[in-house]
Order: sequence, then C-alpha cells, then structure tokens
Amino acid sequence: MDSTQPYKVGWIIRYNKRFYVIEAWDELILPAIGYNSSDIAWKVGSSGTCDAGSSIDYHEVTELNPQTNQVIVLTGIGVEGRGKFKLSQPSTVTRWGTAKYQAGALTQDESPRGNEYPIEIHIANEQPPHIRYENDTTTLTVTPLIYPRGYIYRIGKYEGPTPPPNFTDFTIGGVQSVG
Repeated sequence: MDSTQPYKVGWIIRYNKRFYVIEAWDELILPAIGYNSSDIAWKVGSSGTCDAGSSIDYHEVTELNPQTNQVIVLTGIGVEGRGKFKLSQPSTVTRWGTAKYQAGALTQDESPRGNEYPIEIHIANEQPPHIRYENDTTTLTVTPLIYPRGYIYRIGKYEGPTPPPNFTDFTIGGVQSVG
C-alpha cells in the first residue's frame, strides 16, 4: 500500500450527509488526458492543439467522473505544455448564478510528467473537475496534456449505528495544494 493513500479498506466516510464504508481501492494512473477540439472536452487519447496567445475555457474532465458506487482522490497531477493549467472543482449553482472554485495555476515547470504536482481533490459521481488551459506563449502552438494520479475507491452503504463512532468527512469542493 502506498503511504500517500488517504483512505483504507473498512474506513467510514461521510459524504453528502450519508455514511459509507470503503470496500476496496485501486491506484488510479490514467494515460495522458488531452483536449479534443471537436468534442470541446478533455479526454484520454486526445491531442488537440492550442494556438499562441489563446486559451481553452473550462471543460469537464469526464474521465475523472467516478461511477455511483465509487469516489476518487487525486493526489497528484502532471502537466505537459507551456502555459497555465487551472483545475477547478465542478461548477455549483448559487442563487446568483454559476461559480467555479479555482485550484490555482499549474505550470509545466512545477509539475512535469513523472514528477506530479501534489494536490488533494475529492471527486464523487457527477462532480468531476474542470480544466482550463492558457497558452501564454507568443509564437508556439501547444498540445496541452495532463496526467492525473491518485486512488479510486469502491464504497458501500454503511450499516451500523448512526453516527458511527469514527468517520472521516469526504469533502467535495475546493482543491488543496499539499506540496
């Protein structure tokens, strides 16, 4: 077991006012996720380009949307492509409209492939992160790619006393830098 793994089998988590138990886990190492200009999405195997001085606005990363009985914890993200990547939790609808919560800019110098930028982000079904890319070069066309790393957990309904004596909050919303 990796020492950076945040949860263990048997742990009880509270998510969305309900309690779940961690039933199993596996390391999540996805191949490169790139921008697909025809689908306006970030997808595994895509390799769209971004012209100098332009940007790719926030789009959902569908590969990081777990199934209903799963949750994901990203512990690192590597990036390739000169420019700025911005990772946000999913948009939320408020009384005044839609808002996204930015995790901060990730640049190639900070997080090349194989030396991922350390983060912690919790992802549940229908709450995948969004990514924005800005090509801040003046002459280069860039192929932006990300390499997420973390853990995917299978969860089951907790069948014990409520509230359980020990549990961990699984918080959706916001991204923490742990580096």
